[in-house]
Amino acid sequence: MTPSEWILSIEGTPVAAQMAMGLALFSALAHATLGALQQGRHDPWKSRGAIDISGALMALPVALFLMPWPEPFLWLVLGERVGRARAAFMIVIALGAIRIELG
Repeated sequence: MTPSEWILSIEGTPVAAQMAMGLALFSALAHATLGALQQGRHDPWKSRGAIDISGALMALPVALFLMPWPEPFLWLVLGERVGRARAAFMIVIALGAIRIELG
């Protein structure tokens, strides 16, 4: 049974209500923990970067092994989106460098 089939099989049961409550509590705990980490004594940008990288590394096995791979034509769309995001990031970095030089 796949995870999707299992989720659909418990829909409307007490198990689903318990799972929803557990996920909500875990989300609240994670939100409070990550908020406290970001407001600690370290640079908030570096803390946020470390949080984002660790989250991506933890999600990587799920993305690689549990999720279906995109259709071949979608790789072009994904590549174009990544290219746009990288271009926007480079523009923000350039504007930040100009701002630092000017003032």
